[in-house]
Amino acid sequence: MDQSIKEYYINSIYNCAEMMLILANRDFELKISNETIKLFSGFGNGLHTENVCGVITGGIAVLSKIFVKGETLKAATVEFQEKVGENLSSTMCKDIKLLHREERNKCGEVIDKSYMILRNIIYKYREKVSK
Repeated sequence: MDQSIKEYYINSIYNCAEMMLILANRDFELKISNETIKLFSGFGNGLHTENVCGVITGGIAVLSKIFVKGETLKAATVEFQEKVGENLSSTMCKDIKLLHREERNKCGEVIDKSYMILRNIIYKYREKVSK
């Protein structure tokens, strides 16, 4: 598991949606401010209703920052949701928590897996855009 997840998420400093931005900000130098990251406080825990998982909403925010608008953003967003859903058996927080949340690391593995999916999609679509 990524050290940042252990440091910031498991110690309850940031939620799952915020962590997706933090990890991408670090890896892709997106220049997202801490103030902007805190705007995603309400997206954790499935919008605080165990609805759409924060890894999805945070991941889509990252894709929006990188690809802005258009067909690339649409394709990357759809693929991200599909792959997370396939990997975690759902995109809904309540389902993911039942299947994957553990006491010690909370949803740390969910964030880690979802971020790997996000990172791969970013690389894939950046390559397509640059061709």
